[in-house]
Amino acid sequence: MSFDSVWPIMNGHTNSKGPPKDLMEEWDKSLKHAQTVAEFQGDKSLADKHIKLTGIWYDLWKVLNPRNVPEITKIATKLLFRRGLDVPAAAEVVASFPNDSKARSQIIQVQVQAKYDKMLHPPLTYLGDAFQYRAPDGKYNSVLHPHLGQAGAPYAKTVPSKAHPLGALPDPGDLFDRLMAREEVPGKRGRQSSSGLSSMLIYHATIIIHDIFRTNDSDKNISDSSSYLDLSPLYGYTMEMQRKVRDDKFKLGLLKPDTFAEDRLLRQPPGVCIMLVMYNRYHNYAATQLKRINENGKFSVPAKFQKPMLLAIADSNDCIPADHRNDQFVKAVEMYQEAWNQWCNQGQKPIDENDTAYEEAEKRMEEVLTQWAKPDKMRDFRIAHEAA
Repeated sequence: MSFDSVWPIMNGHTNSKGPPKDLMEEWDKSLKHAQTVAEFQGDKSLADKHIKLTGIWYDLWKVLNPRNVPEITKIATKLLFRRGLDVPAAAEVVASFPNDSKARSQIIQVQVQAKYDKMLHPPLTYLGDAFQYRAPDGKYNSVLHPHLGQAGAPYAKTVPSKAHPLGALPDPGDLFDRLMAREEVPGKRGRQSSSGLSSMLIYHATIIIHDIFRTNDSDKNISDSSSYLDLSPLYGYTMEMQRKVRDDKFKLGLLKPDTFAEDRLLRQPPGVCIMLVMYNRYHNYAATQLKRINENGKFSVPAKFQKPMLLAIADSNDCIPADHRNDQFVKAVEMYQEAWNQWCNQGQKPIDENDTAYEEAEKRMEEVLTQWAKPDKMRDFRIAHEAA
């Protein structure tokens, strides 16, 4: 904030009243606090954001002191005998520069850049469709380690075992009764958690556990899910599972309403499944908002694909040459357009079992297109229309 914004300049002079007393006291208090923090941290920049850098004469005054005589002697000796620069001695001399030295900052920057340029750097990415997106099973999450953490890989151990596994595992029912069974208290429906934790935390913890751990039924050393927290209980960890929960009708990045991929959670408390349903609804909300915002037209459908497929093919000059657009073709298109509008007004469903107007118009339109359109062009257009 500048003084001019609060006390504007009048006739070339600032307002003689100056800042109010309470504002001056607030600024003074803030400056004292910053100075205290700066002294504690040993960094003057915390108190003064506009530090004045020292010049070459002040730097020389700092360097030319008795403590640097041995290093300066080494540097001068090697340079006189043309043996090159004594780098360790030069580093000692540069370290004696003031912290606010402009020359010191420039020297350090040049040295860091030179060392960085000599290092080998991994590529930012790789070419090919496989590296364009992360796979459902966690593959290609990292382009440098594409198979790290993917589903179907063995569990990894990072610490040594300190105890041997028991020969016989305890009975699961006994464990549940001892750890999970609720104590019945007469006249009460449960008891308050002694740690103050909400059951919502338990629901989230259950989702996280089922997200990371899914041991293979045949090999207990294999995890069928990825090691990433990728919400696989909602989306699935294979392409087949994702296709089951994805909306294949509208293809707008949506999920089928109130569905999730992990069937094991159906045996968990209802709150766990409710949390996944909430995640499902929020996903669809976010996807809808992104499409509505449509930043830079990213989700816009090209104009030639905005009409229904059969009408779009009929409008395409690539599919239907101009010399094939006779009166019979134009009449068929008009009839189908009228039937399509009526079909949309009906909610895209027949009024009764005898209502076959749209089916007949669609069949007639297919026959006309088959007769007049170029087969290869129409096939390619259908694929592009479905993708759009």
